[in-house]
Amino acid sequence: MRNSSIKISIVFVKIFIFILSNSSFSIAVDIPNSLTFLESPTVKINIEPNTIIYEGDIINCTITGNPTSMYWSINNQSKHTTFYGNDPIIFDPEPTPLDTDYVNLTVYSENSFGNDSDTIEVMIKQIYFGDIHWHSTLCDGDYPLDIMYKNAIKDNYLDFVAYSGHAEFINGLDSCRLRVIIRNILQCLMFWRDEWKTIKEKANKYYDKGNFTTFLAYEWSAGPEMLAETNKVRTDGRMSVISISTIRMYIQMHLNYLLINIYI
Repeated sequence: MRNSSIKISIVFVKIFIFILSNSSFSIAVDIPNSLTFLESPTVKINIEPNTIIYEGDIINCTITGNPTSMYWSINNQSKHTTFYGNDPIIFDPEPTPLDTDYVNLTVYSENSFGNDSDTIEVMIKQIYFGDIHWHSTLCDGDYPLDIMYKNAIKDNYLDFVAYSGHAEFINGLDSCRLRVIIRNILQCLMFWRDEWKTIKEKANKYYDKGNFTTFLAYEWSAGPEMLAETNKVRTDGRMSVISISTIRMYIQMHLNYLLINIYI
């Protein structure tokens, strides 16, 4: 009986030693892994300095330490939180200052144990949206020039605009619609207007350096039927064609007119 008790005790001791040894092994393995949750974050931007990046690009970045907060900024301005995983998405960055080509891109990360950041100099090519073909009551449009400019600014999605009224009607009588003809005759009878001067003045008035750009422009049409239209926009002191918006070709087929718009 005594021998049986000793054998049972030995078995229990072996079982205890086995459990203890396996628990120790498990603890030895698990504790080092859990320590990664107790570390301050690290940040590394994985692109070369002076890289050209474009708005919408995803910047490869290595961030460790299970951060609770991340953001990126341009020249330490607004905090942007657009990320794909740990990689910043360059969306709606601040404009590059006019006197330089490069900006500082900073990626910042933090958790309850600390914070880290990395900064690199880059060139950012932004996407700009504009409207370079619209009219006003100076030709055959429906709204005054001031209203058109104010609406473009108020919409808050256009970066640049160019009023492009019909060149052949500047300081002349528009002949496209009866109501426009009557309106222009009344305007000319009441007071003389220098439309080209007005167009230049309004372009300068609504130009907001670094925020909203206005171009001096006009629309040239070939011939009385306006078979081809070209927008001419003035940049850097010269009038040049930067957009051929529409070429209209009229083809008469069985007394029907087919309008073909070719966009270039």
